[in-house]
Amino acid sequence: MAALLIMLLVSAAPASGSQDPEDANEGGPSAIPLGASITLAADETAVIVQSHDLTPHRIIDPAGLAYLSNDGSLLISDSEINEEERIFNGFNMWELSSSATLIARGLSPEPGPINKKEPTGLAYNPSNGHAFLSNDLTQSGTSEKFVYEIASGADGNYGTADDTVTWVSVSAFGATDPEDVAYDWAGTLGTMSDDSVLIADGTNARVLRILLGSNGTLDSTDPVMVLDLSGQGIVDIEGLGYKPSTDTILTIDGGANDVLYEMTKDGQLLRSIDLSALKRPGINMRPSDVTMAPASDGSPATHIYLVDRGDDNNSADPNGNSPPRDGVLYELTAPFTNLAPFVDAGPDIVAAQTDTPMVSATVYDDGQPTTAAPNIIWSRVSGPGPVNFGSPNAATTSMSFSQPGTYVVKIEANDGILSAEDTLQVTVTNAPPPNAAPTVSAGADREITLPTAAVLVDGVVSDDGLPNPPGDVTSTWSKVSGPGTVTIKDPNALDTTVSFSSEGTYVLRLTAHDGALSATDDLAVVVDPEPILTFDDIAGHTFEADIIWLAENGITFGCNEDGTLFCPDDSVTRAQMASFLVRAYDLPSVAGNRFADVSGTHTANINALAEAGITLGCNADGTLYCPNDPVTRAQMGSFLARASDLDPVAGDVFIDVSGVHEENINAIASAGITLGCDTVGPLYCPDAYVTRGQMAAFLHRALG
Repeated sequence: MAALLIMLLVSAAPASGSQDPEDANEGGPSAIPLGASITLAADETAVIVQSHDLTPHRIIDPAGLAYLSNDGSLLISDSEINEEERIFNGFNMWELSSSATLIARGLSPEPGPINKKEPTGLAYNPSNGHAFLSNDLTQSGTSEKFVYEIASGADGNYGTADDTVTWVSVSAFGATDPEDVAYDWAGTLGTMSDDSVLIADGTNARVLRILLGSNGTLDSTDPVMVLDLSGQGIVDIEGLGYKPSTDTILTIDGGANDVLYEMTKDGQLLRSIDLSALKRPGINMRPSDVTMAPASDGSPATHIYLVDRGDDNNSADPNGNSPPRDGVLYELTAPFTNLAPFVDAGPDIVAAQTDTPMVSATVYDDGQPTTAAPNIIWSRVSGPGPVNFGSPNAATTSMSFSQPGTYVVKIEANDGILSAEDTLQVTVTNAPPPNAAPTVSAGADREITLPTAAVLVDGVVSDDGLPNPPGDVTSTWSKVSGPGTVTIKDPNALDTTVSFSSEGTYVLRLTAHDGALSATDDLAVVVDPEPILTFDDIAGHTFEADIIWLAENGITFGCNEDGTLFCPDDSVTRAQMASFLVRAYDLPSVAGNRFADVSGTHTANINALAEAGITLGCNADGTLYCPNDPVTRAQMGSFLARASDLDPVAGDVFIDVSGVHEENINAIASAGITLGCDTVGPLYCPDAYVTRGQMAAFLHRALG
């Protein structure tokens, strides 16, 4: 869909002179420069069309909201309900009609590394029906927070067992506080044409625009553009929405939560909307997400839908409820009145009388009262002679002058009702000015952390247009130094993606050449290694190195809630063994229930072991798994031999081993996975329990 926000962002032409813990699975890019602030004549005021108490659905702290345009319904998430055992019934996502009638319920995803739920924001991609969910809790043992991409399964509902879920750590993009997410499907920002995911980096007052590229899915290698809104006075972005009719962003500031802001995707503030009508006596106002959706009365109008958390679940409720039950869904209107275009004529220039300098203006319009581009006209304000404009009705035009002197020229943009103008000064000299080398800026130094291996660089080059010919400038990115390979997507583009093969410090150089003179500028990119996970209770332990290897490869996340301990001398249960092996051997989880005594978070991993033939159960007919029994060293031998696809080995390798597990134990001994249990004789200790530290050593030898 073509965006209706008219953004005539013309590149400056040469112008003279110028993301049980075992069940779990920044320096970032520089900010986009902000445009000049628009001074608003007055804030607009939101009007409540209807409001809906969400308590009947057990929604107490609604944090996320998205319009499912393909279904004509709303998706809402609750970030706190799972903390309230008395009222939590297993759901924290709801699909509702615009009048808050229940359609479906679900539970936010918990794949891979995350073991807690705090869904903070929602978004929707109408082209493929995928939902996006931000989670503001930290993964145990790391500083990772995640955004999930959810493809609903055959039931068409989100947060159910048949969903397909992928996720990415927001730290890959330099974010630390993912309060909300939005989906930009109009796809315009200057010359960019890809759809993108917008992430609100809350207390950092930034919006990250992740360009999805041709595959259309979110991953850690996607280029990111960072929009720093702190210069607009925004403190904490709690809510983020996308307004497709004008290709603009809606934001809610937690520091001023009675105001909704609309701005362009490069940070140009367009309007603020007063939300004070939402205030309720004795209840805190905490709007948390916003979306645009059709009016509930069936009219052609598009309305604002917003969720308000009210008092936090840990707060006192003036009505005596604990937790407070005050979540509300609002349908609102706002005037979205026509705004005058924003016009920036650009910097003053100096030109020779014989030149025809080019000037490029920036013009924004909000697509009102029509979606057509505003009418543009260049004119002379003052000067000693006439001025001839090559394209007087375009943002970019050439100019010629009849005689030397100082001229003031003006560009005016009119949307049919309102107009705006800006001027610039042109100093015309008798003799052509001497050629000067281009001015080059490679941008600010960067820092990224693996596995992210790509960064978006955005250089700036200006030139005086001399010599003429050629009258233009070529630019080239190159590697100056660094330990690995540098791949530059388009070396001759000022804005391009650069990827790095390995960690280290790299220096990149941007060179500009005007046909006679050259200039360069360098920037450094520090590529940091992936963080090394460790635990507080393993220093000096026999298996310390093996445990660290397990953590670095995502096979363990510790034994306590915050991931600071590993408990290396604790025994391993059969359920935990399943999770270790599924992660270590990258086995796909399997839905259903293969054993009568298995339920809960280990179920899919235990099913995966059965599906792969690694476990046969713990009773004769294979109907039980005994998930809470500790694993013996004999059982472990069979688990590992089957998982490693080792052939049974006959013989008497250990003098204390016989029976059903013997040939599998012999196999892992032959493969160097076990060294026995003593340092004197060939003993294996088959009936001893396997500790977590021993498990780390077994897996490290098998796979490392």
